[in-house]
Amino acid sequence: MSDFDRPATDDALLLALAKGSTVRAAAEQAGISEATAFRRLRNESFVGELNRVRGELWDTALGRLTEASGRAVDRIA
Repeated sequence: MSDFDRPATDDALLLALAKGSTVRAAAEQAGISEATAFRRLRNESFVGELNRVRGELWDTALGRLTEASGRAVDRIA
């Protein structure tokens, strides 16, 4: 499924799951049933996209921590 024919609710579901929400909470945030969320999680393309989004969030967080720690060391020194 390409980005163009992916249901809009999948974006909300992906983001909620990538941020660590439970399937139940992520489904609620996306406005879909828990059963639909679990069905999406059985889809290989969806899981691949979820892993990509998680990776992006991780990279962003790591970059921010690296930058902040550098400033903290400068401040302490």
